[in-house]
Amino acid sequence: MLADSLPWQPHDIAPKQGHIEDHIGNHTAPSGSIWRIVHPLRSTIPKALTMSDQHPDHKQQAGLPTVVDGKTIATSVPTCSPAISATIRERLVRAKQRFHANDNIAAFLEPGDLERLLDEVEGKMKGVLESLVIDTDSDHNTQNTARRVAKMYLNEVFRGRYVPQPPVTEFPNAERLNELMIVGPITVRSACSHHFCPIMGRLWIGLMPNEHSNLIGLSKYSRLAEWIMSRPQIQEEAITQIAELLMTKVSPDGLAVVMEADHFCMHWRGVKDSETKMINSVMRGSFLKDASLRREFLSLIDLKK
Repeated sequence: MLADSLPWQPHDIAPKQGHIEDHIGNHTAPSGSIWRIVHPLRSTIPKALTMSDQHPDHKQQAGLPTVVDGKTIATSVPTCSPAISATIRERLVRAKQRFHANDNIAAFLEPGDLERLLDEVEGKMKGVLESLVIDTDSDHNTQNTARRVAKMYLNEVFRGRYVPQPPVTEFPNAERLNELMIVGPITVRSACSHHFCPIMGRLWIGLMPNEHSNLIGLSKYSRLAEWIMSRPQIQEEAITQIAELLMTKVSPDGLAVVMEADHFCMHWRGVKDSETKMINSVMRGSFLKDASLRREFLSLIDLKK
């Protein structure tokens, strides 16, 4: 018969419950009957499940409504946990806390967050490599690159964003020292915020303590500088952050900080000028007011070596 050879089925005017139909049009078969086309590939819509129809543990199946006593009470929606970066960001926004590239956000991290963040960064770095059209499946050199880069950023070069300030041993100025002290050169390393290219340089710190100043261990100057520099930075802001931190920790009459650095965003790319360096300084207190003290400090640090 004609009905056996066509993907058509006879229907009443209203479609039967539980079928999806494409109402392409009505067609008249030779017998004069009314036929409605039913798409042969469409599946049957699942009926609402009763509690007894569901999985034995009575958990809702994704996307299916639940019916109890003839009433639909809920429809499950597939959900997934938010990315840990989104959770951390939400905490910062709620606290109205800035989280620029060179800010420390350690106070807003909870136990286990860094491990989850490492996994997240690895996953997104894999996407970067794929977008660069690098075959990480067969290229033995890049098979674990995403993980290595994630660990490098979180545990090393940007570590200063995610860990608290290193502990600093402070000693009272029992001898009431009030003469010029200079620490340096301290090797500093960072990455520029603009291109994430390396910044490599040296730092000198000059202090004029007073009887109320706290004296800190010599190695702590290096540790504090490293903590500040282990973030995406620009040199002008980095040296200011170091100066503000030392003013808070030591409370001297005067503070001078000088930084000299090579910027690989200029050496490695762009103009590719490998000879240019950047030198800048920050002066506070007596170094700002006393020109002779400032000259003494600058004469004692050797920028030519």
